[in-house]
Amino acid sequence: MNNKIRKLLFVSILALVFSFGANYYSSLENNPLPISIEKTEKGIDVQIQNFKVENEYNGRKDWILKAEKATINNEQQVVKLKDVNVTYYLDEDHESHISARTGRMNQETNDIYLEGDVRFTAELGDFVQKYMDRKRSGTQTSANGS
Repeated sequence: MNNKIRKLLFVSILALVFSFGANYYSSLENNPLPISIEKTEKGIDVQIQNFKVENEYNGRKDWILKAEKATINNEQQVVKLKDVNVTYYLDEDHESHISARTGRMNQETNDIYLEGDVRFTAELGDFVQKYMDRKRSGTQTSANGS
């Protein structure tokens, strides 16, 4: 009697595992990875759908960049972007949003250039002053270079 129960339990578990595996495999076929690779004469370009990059500054979230599509050109060290949205966090209480139809990001410096219907929204108040103070403190060096 115990052997029959064990066999029935084993077959049930095996059927359940097979069912989950088949379901997982079919979901992969219906939703392929949002990445495509294109070989060019000068190297490889990678296209990513629903692109997202987050940047931190001194351990806190500095900005998040999202784009519907990104094409990474490794030779030029540039990421070309389509339908771009950038959220910039000045501090816990202030953030700004920038959006554009297209843009590009320099991979070495993280500089972002936006074009086409560029829109900027931010909370007013002391946002501009805090931004300028932060940029000044991050770029100043002493006379001896330290």
